[in-house]
Formats: sequence, structure tokens, C-alpha cells
Amino acid sequence: MNKTTKEKEAVLNVFGGLFGPLMRVAFEYGITAGEIAGVVRRAYIQALEARLKEQRRPTIDARLVAVAGDAGCHACHTQFTCTERCPKKLKPTAAIAGLKRSVLSAALKGEI
Repeated sequence: MNKTTKEKEAVLNVFGGLFGPLMRVAFEYGITAGEIAGVVRRAYIQALEARLKEQRRPTIDARLVAVAGDAGCHACHTQFTCTERCPKKLKPTAAIAGLKRSVLSAALKGEI
């Protein structure tokens, strides 16, 4: 067992200890395991989104500056030819349109 697995196991044991008292309350109110799992899943996703937002903020600004120029996302004429010719069947036109909106929003806010 490597160090990472041991640390993960220790953290999961702490979670187990924290959930014990909560489970007693859940039993009293007839809360199901599925309902608990849904709440835990939502909390996990919210925490993950917050963490990603914190980590990505500086790189998003740098990327928006990189695609804001004349040769950037505004060079796309939204004709879907890239989608038609893509060997991996990707659909970048929608993503490029999102970049255009993000660049415009950042420019109006004076961020870039």
C-alpha cells in the first residue's frame, strides 16, 4: 500500500466518523441512503466547481487575451466547415462561439 492510498484511507475513516452521528439523525427522520448520496454528491460537485474556479481564473484571463486578437476566435466565421472536416468528429464551432462571448464580456468589463 503506497502513501497516497494510506492517506486516502485515513481521510475516508475521518469521513466515516463524521457521518456516524448524522446517520442516527437520518434514521430518525427516515432519510434514505439515496437521499444522503444525492446531498453528498451535490456538495462534492459544488466544492469541486469552486476549486476549479479558483484555480482557473488566472489562466482563463491569459487564454482570453490569447484568443482575443484578429487571428483568434473572431477569425471563425461560424460556417461549420471545421466540424465537417474534423477527423475526430468534434464540434468546435459552439466552443468558439462561447469564446467569442467570453472575450466580449471580458472586454466590456475592462478585464482584457
